[in-house]
Amino acid sequence: IGPIFGAGADLMIGNNCNTTVDSYSNLPHTYDGEHASNVVLMGDYYFNVVDYEVFTLNHLPSKSDRH
Repeated sequence: IGPIFGAGADLMIGNNCNTTVDSYSNLPHTYDGEHASNVVLMGDYYFNVVDYEVFTLNHLPSKSDRH
């Protein structure tokens, strides 16, 4: 299983997400709003991923980390 966003798995990216339809959107659960819906986010409950990007955060040392 890949990343899961939200306590109720509002968005779950499955293994081999580009070749299977195991990924799903379970909105609205944790993330809620006036128009929160799995159909609005991905078009259907289950979906496959055509393309994706991965981002990372770099830790910038704070003043207390510097010696």
